[in-house]
Amino acid sequence: MPLSGASPLLSRGSTRRDILVGAASVVAGGVQASPLRAQTAAPKLVGVIRSGMRDADSVEQVDAVRAGMRDLGWADDQHVRYDVRWIGNDGAAGQAIVADLLKLRPDVIHTTGTVTLTAALAVTREVPIVFLNVTDPVAGGFVTSLARPGGNITGFTPFEYAIAGKWLGLLVELAPQLRRVALLGERENHNFAGFSRVFEPTARAIGIEPIIAPAHEAADVSAVIDTLRTGTPAGLIVSASGFSVVHRALIERLAAEAGLPAIYWNRSFPQSGGLMSYGPNFKDMNRQSATYLSAILKGARPAEMPVQAAVRYELIVNTPVAGRLGLSVPPRLLAIVDDVVE
Repeated sequence: MPLSGASPLLSRGSTRRDILVGAASVVAGGVQASPLRAQTAAPKLVGVIRSGMRDADSVEQVDAVRAGMRDLGWADDQHVRYDVRWIGNDGAAGQAIVADLLKLRPDVIHTTGTVTLTAALAVTREVPIVFLNVTDPVAGGFVTSLARPGGNITGFTPFEYAIAGKWLGLLVELAPQLRRVALLGERENHNFAGFSRVFEPTARAIGIEPIIAPAHEAADVSAVIDTLRTGTPAGLIVSASGFSVVHRALIERLAAEAGLPAIYWNRSFPQSGGLMSYGPNFKDMNRQSATYLSAILKGARPAEMPVQAAVRYELIVNTPVAGRLGLSVPPRLLAIVDDVVE
């Protein structure tokens, strides 16, 4: 649902990338797009390396990849099989898992998140990789350009840095009493600096004191929220990272205890007790990623397949949490909400 009639902070158009034009033709070009012919060879192997933890949400996203592949004619176990592994947010563990996976000689690897992609690339520069959920992969040094990634990888990026302004705008619209807002993010993730560059001046422009809060471990989350407990009304933005997924329960609990309105980047947060989220539909992105897996398994080269951006964003609000915080969802915001958690 587009944020029609929204303020410039809430405009959605800037989050889409023009480079998507022609991406579909690259997938199809030189590769047969027709359903698979009868196959007597052993099924192809897709190695799936997930960041975060194995929970209902992450399993559902893996299932979306499988469903997308079935839609393209890749029957489970007959044409393709999957080896799925979770690494939490541990890059060293991720490298060991990828190295172990390579012993099975996967035909393609599917990764999610910056930590997972970094781990995979540390182990192989030959096996094709399709990544999801890596913001600004050019700045991260993963691809040469979005249009022509180069090397053995391509994939799907969820955000432009302008999203940080939208997170702030939505949070302030729901909680107009706020005078301070902290941006929490993973210190080691290159995207945190990009989000911060947008967030800080945008906050100052609307009279909000910005607080840049890089985190490395759970204690950092506690320290940040402790600074927001007293003083002028404060809120929290949790930016995209594997760190926030691993520490989701802690962040949500501490925010609730401190009475902090908070906005997150993934619908799994309001579904499990957070206030609200704004970001791509990651289930859709996982399903869409099957188009690239299929193309690579049929012979396409990742180096020539443009990195695609999310084209569908969704706003989710948990109304019971809003009520406990003493917040009422304003009519204009309620009109653009994609889903309400009750």
